[in-house]
Amino acid sequence: MIWLFAIVATPLFVLIAIVLWVALHIRPKPPVERFATVTATVVDQAEDLHLHGSSIAYLPNGRLGCVWFKGTGERNRPDVHLCFSQSDDGEHWDKPVVIHNTPGQADINPVLWIDNDKLTVFFHRIANKTWASAVAAQIDAIWADDQWQWQSATDLNLVFDPDYPEQFKQRFWQNFRLLWPASFSTPWVIGRRRHEQEIRLNLDRSLMRRPLSLAIGWFAKHFAQHQADVCSGKHDAAPYWLYPKHSHPITLQDGWQTRYSPLVCQGKVLLPLYSDHLGYSQIFERCDDGSWKAQPPLTAMLAIQPTLVDVENKLVCLMRNNGFPPKRILSAESSDAGQTWSPVMATSLPSPATAADAIAWRDTALCVYNDSETDRRCLALGWYSGGHWQPLKRLLSHPSESYGYPAMAKDNSDNVYISFTNPTANSGRICCLKLSAPSIERWLAQDRE
Repeated sequence: MIWLFAIVATPLFVLIAIVLWVALHIRPKPPVERFATVTATVVDQAEDLHLHGSSIAYLPNGRLGCVWFKGTGERNRPDVHLCFSQSDDGEHWDKPVVIHNTPGQADINPVLWIDNDKLTVFFHRIANKTWASAVAAQIDAIWADDQWQWQSATDLNLVFDPDYPEQFKQRFWQNFRLLWPASFSTPWVIGRRRHEQEIRLNLDRSLMRRPLSLAIGWFAKHFAQHQADVCSGKHDAAPYWLYPKHSHPITLQDGWQTRYSPLVCQGKVLLPLYSDHLGYSQIFERCDDGSWKAQPPLTAMLAIQPTLVDVENKLVCLMRNNGFPPKRILSAESSDAGQTWSPVMATSLPSPATAADAIAWRDTALCVYNDSETDRRCLALGWYSGGHWQPLKRLLSHPSESYGYPAMAKDNSDNVYISFTNPTANSGRICCLKLSAPSIERWLAQDRE
């Protein structure tokens, strides 16, 4: 009987192994090899310090502004504070100034946004040295006496519908079913760490479909219910092996983190946030009373650090893929200003689990990303056409350099500016590069041929 089982089961196991091997070795389209001739300039540099999480914007006073955080580490270092600098041309920057430093807490990922003539910086402070204790906040500045006058920081009032946990569970399972079997994500637990393996299978009528569907479907339902419980504030009841407990009380308002700027779409101000604790992205809409109401959640596991761009009459959200290979930038689309979203899908652009930013540019959209599955040693420009993101130009590349966490902005002449983290061997550094509008137009014309 055993030999009969071996004869029947061996081909099936071999088939499963082959399919999984192929899925894990799928690669995106070849990286961009056409190099642009650009030179980066230093915004700020400090020896033995960590400078990271920059954001850049064209200010109402006609200058460029850049913000970033600076200190001896990140979430567990209370000396981490926010810095700001200005430039006339993106090449020569003023001496940085400290704009905020929460006593005893780290201030992370500042985001510049222009609200009429007011300058706002969104960020999150770390209340208890864990990402789950992040508190989203903002600090405003008013132009007076020929300089920006920075005000006191205030926490954001994040508002959720009472049925939000149930919305999460339903949307998670609905999106999972829509994507199966073309693509799905399989999370599992090793010790206290949660990992994700993104697998792409085309099983259709394969013998594997039924047992795999049952097994992964069971886990997806269980995971959705667990996340809904966390959203409901039942974090302390979660299994220890899935989420280590924190001394800071976890509520639905905790753990939301900033990375990229708000966007005005169909008259609505939309703020993209994400949660490392819950492992997904969430868009918030500004209400008349100044609070921020959660829209229906983007329920892809480990799709974080969202950025929004309005292009081709739809709202597009790009997200960091925080899972295992094959690595892609993730994307979802909405035709009703974020009230409903398409399932989160992988683009053709590679990503080594790092953030990517996007902006509208004339009749298209541009994105900046790390053009690799494994590291941040190259920086590239992509563009949006016909519902798809495509590579355009590789901007910077060096085997001993790192170009992390890029952010984008454009001025009134459509020149594009990109800020990014570029540390040296013994110092932290924020850099900026400028792409002229004629150069971008020429690259697009060449790619459209």
